[in-house]
Amino acid sequence: MAETKGVGRLLPYEQTDYEEKITSFKQRVMEQVEVLKVGIKNGSVNDPKISERYIKKIELFFLSPFFGVAENFNKRVKDLKKYLKVAVAEEKEIQAIIEKWLLRKRNNKILVANSYSIKDDSYGNFFYKYEIEKFYDQDLEFLYGILPTYKSELILLNKIKGLLADKKFLESLGAKNSWKVNTLKSALSEWALDFPFGVEFELKELYELPFFKSKKYLDMDLRDFKEVIDNRTKTLENIIKWIETQIKETSAAKNELEGKQFYNNNIYDLFKVFDEFIEKYSGIKEVYRELYSLHRFGQGLIENDIFETLYK
Repeated sequence: MAETKGVGRLLPYEQTDYEEKITSFKQRVMEQVEVLKVGIKNGSVNDPKISERYIKKIELFFLSPFFGVAENFNKRVKDLKKYLKVAVAEEKEIQAIIEKWLLRKRNNKILVANSYSIKDDSYGNFFYKYEIEKFYDQDLEFLYGILPTYKSELILLNKIKGLLADKKFLESLGAKNSWKVNTLKSALSEWALDFPFGVEFELKELYELPFFKSKKYLDMDLRDFKEVIDNRTKTLENIIKWIETQIKETSAAKNELEGKQFYNNNIYDLFKVFDEFIEKYSGIKEVYRELYSLHRFGQGLIENDIFETLYK
């Protein structure tokens, strides 16, 4: 049990046990929130505004998707921790994808604007149906262009998961959970020497992944490594699902153009479509940014006594 710091903290904070049930963890945190509210009233906190901000963020955290699923109530903090690792990785990466997409869309809008001019009469060549179809084709080109990268990595990670799940194979290598990834890599390379070239080639593909190149992972024991691979796999599955949803929605929007007449549409109508897209996905990016911030805060809530520094 952590010691209290300063004056006015009425309830000490117990370090989180990963085996603790979610309901118990939530109750303990909300007890700290109630104590913090008392601290704000009696002036025993350093900065009431910061304290109120923490309270608001905690309340929002407990409204996040994980806590809205009834079956999660009986899970343990270790399950929440794993969920948050996947969530923050997914949210960070989807933000990056959206930012690239928005940049591409803004550049495409400028290219359209530069292609047509009233002065040289090129505006008279503007054909709305062609340009709006190109609008969606460019989106599909972008989405289909990034999808294989994530799918390829997922295929390779599933191969690693298969290796790590094959107990008989690992036993034949003499592998133990205490083994470092670097030891496993050496054992796999030695094992591959007795097999055709195809096996060495497959291993070479796996070795190109950061999980077999970075010292951070090479020094990790197999038990922790399995968790890292599992988390990354789930993150990739979520990102792929998100990209495929965008492809489906974009394809549906393009299909809706079939049979439509656009005699009265001009370049300014097209600019409006560009602006609506930019506004929509800027908003979606902001949602993911807020979720990322909230889930990062939740990770801190699990690992540390975040209330300690708030008190005088």
